[in-house]
Amino acid sequence: MGNMQLPRDSVRHGDRRIAAGAGAGYDLGMGTELIFEVTEAEEGGYCATALGCGITTQGETLEELRQMVREAVASYFDKPESAPRMIRLHFVRDEILVP
Repeated sequence: MGNMQLPRDSVRHGDRRIAAGAGAGYDLGMGTELIFEVTEAEEGGYCATALGCGITTQGETLEELRQMVREAVASYFDKPESAPRMIRLHFVRDEILVP
């Protein structure tokens, strides 16, 4: 998927990279829901970034992105009991209007 730049402190997740923020793998008191902001990448595909913790992943299709988000969350949280119970994808799309 193009040359999408992820943070230097990212880690590999399969053939993708996941940003590993401070506190990776620890119970961050997330509660039951983790929200990802999803944007369309300039070079095609999608990028998803978790709000409030350092998880970033990408996928060529929406189905691939969903799978990558699930795998990234599972990799990020060492203990299943500290992982969120629900993952929400929030799609953000810029639209430019010319007056």
